[in-house]
Amino acid sequence: MKKLFAIIVAAALCLGLAAPAFAADDLLISPAPADGVNVYVTIVDAGDMALIQAPVYVTDVDTDGALTINDALIAAHTKYYKDGADGFVTHTGDYGLAIDKLWGVENGGSYMYYLNDGMAWSLVDPISEGAYITAYGFQDLEGWSDVYTFFDKPTATVAAGGTIELTLKGYDWMLDPNGGASPMANVNIYVDGEAVGTATDSEGKVSITLGKVGTYAIYAISDTAFLTPAICTVKVGFADVPADEWYTAAVNFCYSNGWIVGESDSAFCPAANMSAAQYMTIIYRMGVMYGIYDGTLATEGENWQEAASVINADCGIAIADLNADIRRDEMAYVTAYLLRKLGITGGNAEAFTDSAESAYAEAIEYIHSVGAVDGYEDNSFRPAASIERSEAAQVIYKMANILPEV
Repeated sequence: MKKLFAIIVAAALCLGLAAPAFAADDLLISPAPADGVNVYVTIVDAGDMALIQAPVYVTDVDTDGALTINDALIAAHTKYYKDGADGFVTHTGDYGLAIDKLWGVENGGSYMYYLNDGMAWSLVDPISEGAYITAYGFQDLEGWSDVYTFFDKPTATVAAGGTIELTLKGYDWMLDPNGGASPMANVNIYVDGEAVGTATDSEGKVSITLGKVGTYAIYAISDTAFLTPAICTVKVGFADVPADEWYTAAVNFCYSNGWIVGESDSAFCPAANMSAAQYMTIIYRMGVMYGIYDGTLATEGENWQEAASVINADCGIAIADLNADIRRDEMAYVTAYLLRKLGITGGNAEAFTDSAESAYAEAIEYIHSVGAVDGYEDNSFRPAASIERSEAAQVIYKMANILPEV
């Protein structure tokens, strides 16, 4: 079997949760401006994965007045290939636009491409927002036996410890002379390039159990036939974070950015209180992303509190016991510390009814004015209360929406 080398895994995808927690729109890179669309491009280089559902913003690069597969492949090479757009070359012949070079490889014009797992008519087929495009060069340049395979879904979500059910199909002319997609049996399954010891059944079906929160690429690979690997990107979410809670989007976002981790491989514990050390560690991680800290301090492992201790001293709050629950007003003070370091200017907001009860009233009102917190329905802040992990995730999520892009 050829080695699997994923240059780009779809890391931009938002983390899914217990039940399917994102729709197609949640997978998009950003809202598409009027002159372009966001799509996902997979490129297979002689059986190896060059791109895996890589997010690409597509405009009319070839200036033909339409957004097409050709535009998407130019954009994907421009963004991801080492030599940019030079890795993709086409010419116009008797049968229209044709590929001469894909991912830097010239094989005499033996290339194929699919749109949303369906056979495309030409490179100038139109594309729309959220489309999936796959292009590959033939491996079998004599018998032309390469079979394009695909799972019944390109992406999926499952809770940690849950099982994903997939069906593998392929366009095999020997199985269906009419060109229809047929179930692909006895094809080995790999997760992130590692064999999992299972294969598709006679109907092309397979079940895979994934126990740890994260993003996984599931492949279908044959050792005996020339199959273009099918791919399903699976988001495994926390088993204790439902799909429709008020904090779900915040937990997804914070976890996918590496700012907040779970209490275990499968549990987030949204109702548990957050300690001062945990919250300060999050602030440090965000500071690293924005260039305030160099990232050399520990935020995991046995010495994970190392970064928290530095934040504790730097911000001037000096909480004596970092293992204790952080109070909501202490959280406000530490949050304000980071926002001010990043140059976020306070605005105007209605004062909370009880913020004056805290020694950190000014910090509370500041983070309220910039939109980092909302308070409770009765317009209180409850400064002396501990902050839950779900609430902390919401604060970080709100912070990210007002911080500059990096």
